[in-house]
Amino acid sequence: MTVFYHVVGRQGIGKSQLVLALAGQFQRQGLVCAGQDPDVFTSRGEALRERPGAEVYFIEHQDESEIDDLPALEPGGRAVVISMRECKREAANA
Repeated sequence: MTVFYHVVGRQGIGKSQLVLALAGQFQRQGLVCAGQDPDVFTSRGEALRERPGAEVYFIEHQDESEIDDLPALEPGGRAVVISMRECKREAANA
């Protein structure tokens, strides 16, 4: 089964680091991954053209509106959307 991970978040929030960490975990399980830095994909079509045959694809998006119009998957395919938002860290008062 092919799985597409759509990672959404503004520039600099850590999408590429998250993708590298997930890809490392999947590769240790013997899965073929595509879409990690420096080969970043921004659409399913691009990913399938550039790296056919992968089992896990990572696709990065800057804006959540980009995922509203995702095309339907082929039978047996699966899509997961990971939305990254900025977390603010507050200093503890001593």
